[in-house]
Amino acid sequence: MSDRVTDPEFAATTELFDVRLFCSPLLGIRGLWPAVDPFHSASRVKGAPRHMELAERARGLIRQARELTFDPVLLEYLACRAYGAAKRRLAGLPERVAALEPEDRRTVERARRLEAFLTNPFFVVEEETGTKAQSVTLGDTLDGVEAILDGACDDVAIEDLIFTGALP
Repeated sequence: MSDRVTDPEFAATTELFDVRLFCSPLLGIRGLWPAVDPFHSASRVKGAPRHMELAERARGLIRQARELTFDPVLLEYLACRAYGAAKRRLAGLPERVAALEPEDRRTVERARRLEAFLTNPFFVVEEETGTKAQSVTLGDTLDGVEAILDGACDDVAIEDLIFTGALP
């Protein structure tokens, strides 16, 4: 296997498929499965306007959060496949987030909630997660994404959004 297939820039220039899903070790070490990274994943298929608008808002939020929490040491650990060291480094993230200005902290926390919510309990990861799989409609997913982006879930613990499927 070529290392190029794991490079999001290479995937972005490949015209073989209408959709590309990029699985991120950054999400994987946080236990977010499947570790599909919405920031680097994309589709040439045009969806409904609401879907497209929410996808762009979600990518923008995740982009902002990643800029605010950029950690080159963590990325170096991941590049070297030093996953234990990467997990230990990631454990310091809450302190770094707490040091941010309130507006920036809210951005990072919403992005983390969004990433956790997008771990919908898929059938393909049922064995890995130990969580019973369920079907979730696109409408329920979009409603949940919109609620998180609009701040309606700011009081919900991030852990409570992992593998939930749809918001209650």
